[in-house]
Amino acid sequence: MENKDFTEHIIRKFPSDGRMGFYKKPDMPASKLGKALTDYTKIKSPSEVVAFYQYGGFFGGGSIIFTSRMCFYEKSSFYLDDIKSATASEGKVQIFVNQGGTSAAHILKTENDEAAKLLASFFDSIPYIPKTEELLVKIRVYEEEGFDKNQVNWLKLRDEVLITIEKLHDLFQDGKIGLMEYESTKTDLLARL
Repeated sequence: MENKDFTEHIIRKFPSDGRMGFYKKPDMPASKLGKALTDYTKIKSPSEVVAFYQYGGFFGGGSIIFTSRMCFYEKSSFYLDDIKSATASEGKVQIFVNQGGTSAAHILKTENDEAAKLLASFFDSIPYIPKTEELLVKIRVYEEEGFDKNQVNWLKLRDEVLITIEKLHDLFQDGKIGLMEYESTKTDLLARL
């Protein structure tokens, strides 16, 4: 199974603040990107990088790099669609990732608490993206194929839509998505029932 491509989500949601060390396409300085890539041999080309976060000085810094499907940091890497949740504490981001059916924790260093909170918020938005998109695709397929209403499990579909809306509401309440995104996605989901 191929891992999901998160390019669009990264470009929309990843923080963009060069003063804090956050860079994303199309505004990634080549010199900073080159420096960030020196420790990551698994990334074959700078064009694979969608966004990165660079922290620290010349001797004590590091970077966290995002391709369309993966996150790389100084000690390891993981697929973005394996992320379960993220928290920020004391300038670090702790990310829980599904690895081999168990939850593994990855701890990423940042420059400060503010950067850690921004990254945690970004990481925490990722687990909900595939579920929402998959549900919308499933609904579109039903509509496009001239479905037989007797073959569709409407109760299950309704329950999935309501659960997804609850998760979106939680993201909105936590400040991880904006009101417009919450309302437009909710309206789109409800309109298809």
